[in-house]
Amino acid sequence: MSMKVPAVADAVGGVREEAGSYAERVGMSAARTADLRTVVGEAFNNVVVHAYEEGGSVEIHLCRTSDDEVELVVADHGRGILPHPDCDVPSLKMGLPIIGALSASFRLESRRGHGTVLTVSMPRQ
Repeated sequence: MSMKVPAVADAVGGVREEAGSYAERVGMSAARTADLRTVVGEAFNNVVVHAYEEGGSVEIHLCRTSDDEVELVVADHGRGILPHPDCDVPSLKMGLPIIGALSASFRLESRRGHGTVLTVSMPRQ
């Protein structure tokens, strides 16, 4: 499953539902499907809040990589991960810890001015 959507808060619900539908189609357990929806929501919200100063898009890819795992890729072409010591954006800074707790593994790649790619492996059961 692949989709490209505007990086706006109003899109997160639809993206979470699409991811959940895909997970159900590939036989992910109900609990893991709920975890996947949470991970997608956290990753998408990070893009909405941090990636772009003015509009952009988010690419979401989901695929079954083995009998036991599903891989999620969330990519943007924003400003990359930058330190924000005086950031005015309210945040609990819990997105990546939540993603880490719910996934088997994750990898974060970022280049300033070229965007960020988050790759997450999720167990199906």
